[in-house]
Amino acid sequence: MRGMGLSARWGAAIGAAAIVGSLLTPAAVASDAGTPAIVKTPSTLTTTSKKLAPGIVLKTIHDPSGPYIVHELVIDPTKALSIDVVTAGTEMGYWARTSTMGANAGAIAAINGDFSVWPGRPQHPFVEDGQLKQTGLHTGSTFGERRDEARGYIRHEKFTVRVKNPVMHTAVKLGGWNTGDPGPNSIHGYSPYGGTEEQPPSGGCAVRMAPDGKLRWGAKKFGLFRRYRVLASRCGNRRMAVKPGTVVLAARGSGDGGKFLRGVKPKQMLRLRFWNGMKDVMDLMGGAPLLVHHHTVNADPNCHTWFCSRNPRTGVGVTHAGKVMWVTVDGRSRNSVGMTIYGFAKYMLSLGADEAVNLDGGGSSTMWVKGQGIVNDPSDGAGERPLTNALVILPGADVGENEPLSYKMGAALTAGRDGSIAVSPSAARRAMNLALADPGSTGGLMDWLVSSLGASARRLLPHGSLAMARSFRRSVH
Repeated sequence: MRGMGLSARWGAAIGAAAIVGSLLTPAAVASDAGTPAIVKTPSTLTTTSKKLAPGIVLKTIHDPSGPYIVHELVIDPTKALSIDVVTAGTEMGYWARTSTMGANAGAIAAINGDFSVWPGRPQHPFVEDGQLKQTGLHTGSTFGERRDEARGYIRHEKFTVRVKNPVMHTAVKLGGWNTGDPGPNSIHGYSPYGGTEEQPPSGGCAVRMAPDGKLRWGAKKFGLFRRYRVLASRCGNRRMAVKPGTVVLAARGSGDGGKFLRGVKPKQMLRLRFWNGMKDVMDLMGGAPLLVHHHTVNADPNCHTWFCSRNPRTGVGVTHAGKVMWVTVDGRSRNSVGMTIYGFAKYMLSLGADEAVNLDGGGSSTMWVKGQGIVNDPSDGAGERPLTNALVILPGADVGENEPLSYKMGAALTAGRDGSIAVSPSAARRAMNLALADPGSTGGLMDWLVSSLGASARRLLPHGSLAMARSFRRSVH
């Protein structure tokens, strides 16, 4: 699935009314051993609750005040299960349905993840089983689950990657990982996940490295780092390829980045560390915006862009007790009109979230349960939309996640997932077209970012993000 050109026609957007609805607090429902329990509060809600497995309860809420149909998975991560992140393939450029990614992972349940962007990648920082896949095209808020599955985190923090040369006693912060070419003074990293879509630039200076040793925790289990042995180092016009099992650091020939890489020689050891402030976390997925922070609504009630208006929604939240909630809200139908961003934030708070973040929405909103299939009602006419990543619940331990060693030098790369689950190139193009014309999905997100930044958008956002925002605006006018 390489070299696919983006179609110039995004399709028609589905309209969304910019009205903030009144929300009623859903009633708490205790589940029994697998038999659905129905609880009604007079003239308001109907909540059906079913235990899927120890520590996993599926709730379906019918709220006539919208009307809304809400599906919530309440997850107790202390039970014998694991929360994991997955991508559609071993490298960028792959798309797959949430149900397929969930089934391929052997999951009990799955929901759609971060916003997908062309040619097939998440929008924000992404780490899977300790493998840094990308630093993301934008900063946002990040969900991570502790490796001991005792607690989830949602933080609005900048993702940081740093490389150290112990011989020269120098260290620099990387400008990005699988996210475009380096700037005048920066260094960018590239791994096999970048595939043919993210490769080191020709010209400048570059080093190719292979892991030496095992993956290790940073001090007090904050962040992860790896030790790499330098295989090749050169400055010139030729591009340095990312070979299997290696990573490449690249910089322009002039500037601080080039100066650092010129000091690196073959057979030297470099140490690569990445972190974003979460302790004991090996899986990270981003989203935007942050809905709830410190048990307080964080969304802007005065936002009236297409993205902030009524749309189908997907979000993930963490409670004070450490439970994790996955929530989808159906929309664009007579039975469920969808929620505004502000309304969704209020609803996540009413469900008990201390912290919550918005994930990809609109026609991308999908919740899948093993044995039941898709339990919500995706709004695309064709049904479930192919995406690039998902959140899954695994039975028992995550076998792909090996415990890093204690705080010492070392490194290891983990293998990606089987790319054979991807949809066809034409289906991927259709999915991207839908997402870019969708006010609750990627197109609406880009328009919201541009609108929020105002005159600073051209300076702060990549050209591709600006182009996607323009395409969305053409589709809705």
